[in-house]
Amino acid sequence: MRALSPPLPALPLSVASELLLPGSPPGRRASSPESPACETVRGFGQDVLFLLPPTQPLFTSTMSLDIQCEQLSDARWAELLPLLQQCQVVRLDDCGLTEARCSDISSALRVNPALTELSLRGNELGDAGVHCVLQGLQSPSCKIQKLSLQDCYLTGAGCGVLSSTLRSLPTLQELHLSDNLLGDAGLQLLCEGLLDPQCRLEKLQLEYCNLSAASCEPLASVLRAKPDFKELTVSNNNISEAGVRVLCQGLKDSPCQLEALKLEGCGITSDNCRDLCSIVASKASLRELALGSNKLGDVGLAELCPGLLHPSSSLRTLWIWECGITAKGCGDLCRVLRTKESLKELSLAGNELGDEGARLLCETLLEPGCQLESLWVKSCSFTAACCSHFSSVLTQNKCLLELQISNNRLGDAGVQELCQGLGQPGSVLRVLWLGDCDVSDRSCGSLAATLLANHSLRELDLSNNCLGDAGVLQLVESVRQPGCLLEQLVYVDALGGWCGHGCPGRKAGVGEDTGPRLPLASVQPVRHLLVCGDGGPAAGPGGGEAILEDHLLRRFLPLLSLDDRLRGSPGAEQPLPCAHPVYPRFEEKRSDPLIFASIFWTLYKPLKHFLGRRGSCPSWGPCEVCWHRRRHRPTWHGLLSLPKGPAPGKQPKALAVLSWVL
Repeated sequence: MRALSPPLPALPLSVASELLLPGSPPGRRASSPESPACETVRGFGQDVLFLLPPTQPLFTSTMSLDIQCEQLSDARWAELLPLLQQCQVVRLDDCGLTEARCSDISSALRVNPALTELSLRGNELGDAGVHCVLQGLQSPSCKIQKLSLQDCYLTGAGCGVLSSTLRSLPTLQELHLSDNLLGDAGLQLLCEGLLDPQCRLEKLQLEYCNLSAASCEPLASVLRAKPDFKELTVSNNNISEAGVRVLCQGLKDSPCQLEALKLEGCGITSDNCRDLCSIVASKASLRELALGSNKLGDVGLAELCPGLLHPSSSLRTLWIWECGITAKGCGDLCRVLRTKESLKELSLAGNELGDEGARLLCETLLEPGCQLESLWVKSCSFTAACCSHFSSVLTQNKCLLELQISNNRLGDAGVQELCQGLGQPGSVLRVLWLGDCDVSDRSCGSLAATLLANHSLRELDLSNNCLGDAGVLQLVESVRQPGCLLEQLVYVDALGGWCGHGCPGRKAGVGEDTGPRLPLASVQPVRHLLVCGDGGPAAGPGGGEAILEDHLLRRFLPLLSLDDRLRGSPGAEQPLPCAHPVYPRFEEKRSDPLIFASIFWTLYKPLKHFLGRRGSCPSWGPCEVCWHRRRHRPTWHGLLSLPKGPAPGKQPKALAVLSWVL
């Protein structure tokens, strides 16, 4: 570990560690992780960083332990055990924990009265391991409020112990059991505990739990008996039309003030929409309704809209992606958007709306009654013909802050239309997704000029487009300018191929040669932006540690090294120094010229907890341990977010230009 000045006392963890005090200049440190000034312990692979939120007081008695996607050795585990006895929040997700570790966890939890949140997601604990952990929560002083056992290999046989535990934990408010094969029998046991008067659970997640319609009656009984129940997730279970009908009846009879109902991928059809309409109209507390990946169709949406239009409805978020909706259904939905100012987030991704549907949506977005802030229309069969309508929205609409329009054939002509709208002074959009939109280097000049002219846009995603060498450099130069206020610019080629100049846009399949890769000479400015963040020269090889202007990153970000071996050059057949235990296929694909792979894995460990978290996977890029959790959930793929540094008048910026092979 690099020596610091003044020297620190020996840290109890034998890994590279730091303590940062809020509102302090770089160089000032707290004495140790046991100091009351240490608020958060986060694990980055083999490193641990201690951070204080800037709004927290200097001295506090609580800490948070957050370690994810790391295989914990015996020595590392011994170092962490004392922290399990002190931390208020403990997250050990995807850490390779098994039943053998559970006795240690249980013993630590018994003597930790401060614990309020425990997450063991993605560990093979099994029924016996979960039972052991739950015994540690039986202490009379236990005040746990949130428990996550997602993907812990819990089965229906282990639900009996969990049910009895719920009876003795009156403080527990949130329980995550997704990705466990509980089955109908296991859920029946679980509901017996939920019905106990001592149980005050408010939020329950049961996604991918192998449930059927038979599980809906016990859940309906819980809803009727629990007036404090606020959130229910049963997505991706085959509960079918009959099960949804039973759940809706339970909600009608329940006094609960439900705030979120998530029924994605549950086999819902248009026949259920009248029941759902009744729920939306009668539950004034309902703020979020997720119905994605169900066969609603235009008929079902028409049945649902009267509930959305009801005066008592105050829905804020509506997810109806991949529901078989067409432009015809947009007419009914547009009436809702014009009328309900409470609706702020709408996802129509994966519906065949076409340019006609886009026109109807844009006309509605221009009306004063529409207060929508986030619109997801990814994969909606849009073309360049609809971009003039979106351009008008970007110019005139004062509410829309996020537009996800990826995977539509917009092309250069369409993107240039969007740039005209973004370049106007009235644009307020903050986040724009243009991934896989057939954009080439011909649009990069317009995009670069727009980044300088626009003062509201903060995040731009151009992933999976054929920008080429010249296009990337144009964007780099634009981001460098002091007048550019963009904070996050993402270009990730998830198909593994860089497209050359003049590429027609749609890339070839995985494994096919798609043209020349970005030459090393062009990478220098990119490395400069990632490492230095200012206008000075990039650090050269052997120049020691690169210093960022951002004090949160400068002390632990290592010097980035680029691998310049191209196809056919000497040594190209050797493994690249970027293999990662979580994603070993990089080494299997070592014949490909992964120029940026070393950047990818150098940044992966120390920065993954600074990444924007969309969906349930916190990792950056293709993490094989938790890749299956992404499924259809919207998530940032490769979003690098650098916090602002203390240097006056300067903003650190990053351009994530990566190439990986799936």
